[in-house]
Amino acid sequence: MRYRLVPVLQEGGPRVVVRPVPDEVHRCGLPLFAAHEAARQLARYRCVGGLFRGGLAGWVARARTRWLTRRLLRGLGYGRGDLYVDWPEGAGGGPAASPRQQADQWAEASVEAVVDQVAEALTGRLYLEDELVQWARRHGLSAQAVVMAAEALVAEGKACRWPAVELQGGRPLCRRCGARQAVVREACVRCGCRACPRCLTCAAMGFATGCQALYAMPAGRAREPSFQPPNAPYSLGRAQQSLAARLVQLVDRHLQEIPPGSGRDGRPGEDPFANLPHGCLVWAVTGAGKTEVALQAVARALQLGWPVAFAVPRRDVAQEVARRARQWLGDGVELRMGRAAPQGRPVPGVAAPAEEGSPEAARTQGTGVEPGRLVVATTHQLLRFYRAFGLVVLDEADAYPFRDNPVLEQAALRALQPGGLLVVMTATPGRLWLARARRAGWPVLVLPARFHGHPLPVPEVWVHREMAAWQREPDRPDRVPARIREWLQARDPGRRLLVFAPTVGLAEAVGRALRVPVCHSRHPDRARTVQAFLQGRMPVLVSSPLLERGLTFPGVDVLVVFADWEGIFDEAALVQMAGRCGRSPQDPAGRVLLAASRFSHAMRAACRHLASMNRQAQQLGFLRDASRGQGAEVV
Repeated sequence: MRYRLVPVLQEGGPRVVVRPVPDEVHRCGLPLFAAHEAARQLARYRCVGGLFRGGLAGWVARARTRWLTRRLLRGLGYGRGDLYVDWPEGAGGGPAASPRQQADQWAEASVEAVVDQVAEALTGRLYLEDELVQWARRHGLSAQAVVMAAEALVAEGKACRWPAVELQGGRPLCRRCGARQAVVREACVRCGCRACPRCLTCAAMGFATGCQALYAMPAGRAREPSFQPPNAPYSLGRAQQSLAARLVQLVDRHLQEIPPGSGRDGRPGEDPFANLPHGCLVWAVTGAGKTEVALQAVARALQLGWPVAFAVPRRDVAQEVARRARQWLGDGVELRMGRAAPQGRPVPGVAAPAEEGSPEAARTQGTGVEPGRLVVATTHQLLRFYRAFGLVVLDEADAYPFRDNPVLEQAALRALQPGGLLVVMTATPGRLWLARARRAGWPVLVLPARFHGHPLPVPEVWVHREMAAWQREPDRPDRVPARIREWLQARDPGRRLLVFAPTVGLAEAVGRALRVPVCHSRHPDRARTVQAFLQGRMPVLVSSPLLERGLTFPGVDVLVVFADWEGIFDEAALVQMAGRCGRSPQDPAGRVLLAASRFSHAMRAACRHLASMNRQAQQLGFLRDASRGQGAEVV
């Protein structure tokens, strides 16, 4: 679909409106990004008001408009081209026919019947024009009717429409992911432009181009909340109960009645979280039960009628969170991951999702966001939402790929309702998140003890030059240091062992040297291998840093080889790996060994971090052997 500019008279004064040109109307039009840029140029040169005047002033305004449009067309690769700006003759002239009126004339189906379905699909979501067309075909609707219905919602102010890639200051910007660098200008078959911008950053979700419209529609709160969560199937310790009560208070304070506001669209910036109005940082040690604590706040937000998102960086952790949430909140929990169909109860009036792994599921998965519903998703899936959730819980915010990723940070902000609440949870916030929380005025809630009241395992450290020799030839069994073999033989044979290596190549080599199974991100049977280790059918497993977060393996010891790789094994990663031990109340102790050829700064910082948390928990009386109390209640 192409677009033209129509000057209109409104209460705030004359301005230019970008209107669609249907294919049946044979008149000149431009791609959406060019029309938006032309509207900005006209407003900059103050030509709009003169278009409504007669005499010399009107003639000068029209001549300037022709000059501007020809210059813009040449810059976009169109040559001189025809004029695409429609202006009324003389001083009068009202707006052209509304998109709803145009749709009644041009669409094959009744627009009134289509608008409600399109609004339901767009609620809280971002859709490219091509994705809307695919959605229409899957539901047996006219593609043109669906697109014109979306334009009708835009004209009525219920939805937003932008170019998927627009020009800002002469530089292209992807409105879906906020990327600027990985945007190229290529000849486009769709619009005929020789320099149409296309984003490569989010290309896996379908190409976003300047000639495509990007539609979005904010979600809302249920008018009459009816969700009443049942009693929680688990109990919390004293420290966890205190933190859960604080989170519920924050939800009540900020979500009882969110005031209307302009909100933020997640534009690129140096630190998008610095000026966030409402949020909090939860600093909880590994195995403290922060997921169960956060579900208390989630249940309260659902009870108030708000849709809620629980976002984690990795697929394995998202599946585990969804499993825990369904144990309490039932089948209404929806799981969204990349290249997988949404899992959860079906939405009335919407066809069944595409088969898992198919391109349809990857590009057009899901429907609108329902009020009072929990969506568990990977952080990349937040790119598909727009002002959808009253509460967004962002777990493991310091983990890859969310860490230091401005695209995903902007997506997290854009998915939040204006005035909503963002809860950031992590065991290793680092200086960055602590500084952000301080600048934004967020409360920092610290949970230094695990729910079973036992201290965190502090790693043993073994540093020897034999590790450097093993690293040079990691797949040779005779290169495995004698100290490592002694440590492995001294372990309790009834316990499992999780071995971490810094890279995929080293993990496979160490697995061959120790003659044990391996798991990493490129493993063809990763999910089944993790499940076998989780169920105890596999006593030893070598892994890349993939399994360092979010998963609980009862009765496990941890060995980190080549722990001095600070580019990968930083303080946060080592703390998370050590945190795989002692998470179960039936087996609260475990052994952790860091083996390296040198004692790195990250290894020293991780040991200090864990010891400091144990001291803090001891002082607060959260440990079972603390002199000031009995400690946390054992579940």
